Amino acid sequence: ISEKRIIEEEKLKKSEEKLKDAYDKLKETQNQLIQNEKMAALGQLASGIAHEIRNPLGIISMGIEFLNSTLPEKDEMSKKSIEKIKQAVNRANKIVTDTLQFSRTSELKFEPVNVCKLLDETISLVGHSANLNNAKINRDYPEQSIKVEGDKNLLQQVFFNLFTNAIDAMPKGGEIKIRVYSEVATQIENEIGYRTNDYFKIGDEVNIIEIEDTGEGIPKDVLLKIFDPFFTTKEPGKGTGLGLSMVHLIIDRHRGTIDVKSKVGKGTKFIVKLRSAKNQINEVSYDKKKDTPN
Repeated sequence: ISEKRIIEEEKLKKSEEKLKDAYDKLKETQNQLIQNEKMAALGQLASGIAHEIRNPLGIISMGIEFLNSTLPEKDEMSKKSIEKIKQAVNRANKIVTDTLQFSRTSELKFEPVNVCKLLDETISLVGHSANLNNAKINRDYPEQSIKVEGDKNLLQQVFFNLFTNAIDAMPKGGEIKIRVYSEVATQIENEIGYRTNDYFKIGDEVNIIEIEDTGEGIPKDVLLKIFDPFFTTKEPGKGTGLGLSMVHLIIDRHRGTIDVKSKVGKGTKFIVKLRSAKNQINEVSYDKKKDTPN
């Protein structure tokens, strides 16, 4: 084989590799667009359902108030039952209100959010469940605090759902590893590049939160569907299939990204990328590194 032939074959091979790489990126972008359409539909669906639920909740609330004020004598059990119903109605109404606020196109309440502090606050909420499932939580935080632009309550909902999923994936115990760090975007990826609609531009600082478990892992065919509305692998009555859909929608509303990597039998890692807060203040991180048996 002549040297010229070898050079031509090498060039052809490189061209084929570039073409395959371009095709893979195009396919990934297409999948992301389809996912965004699903999330938009979920937002509209959530709004419609919330309105429909609010009406019967109002009737139930008025009925309970009527019974509470007209029953001449109520034993202790009746009083407790009425109070529990009122609490349940109020809780359901709050969920409806939050859903309506979230599904509206109005701006979220953005503020500088200390990610490590918010993660620790969220961990305290799932600590009891982690202890019951013998799940150890290890934290790897940077020396300097990392602040993102975000709605604190909605971001806490994201982390709460991810922690809960990680605990559920380890019924026999295991480890949840949390890593927080920043990096400069240097290559074109999902929502990162030079395109007008990209959430991050090349050269931007990207704040990254990784939440990894040592659980059962997710099969490839399931991995492609985990952000789909109403998709769940849990038994009937134990999951609505909306948790990760809402997580994806919240992160998207923050102009951030969430990706997932998983190996069956090895565990799952969620990678959240968020925008840095403007006028970030340099200060000592909430906690640099922690290893807790939560």
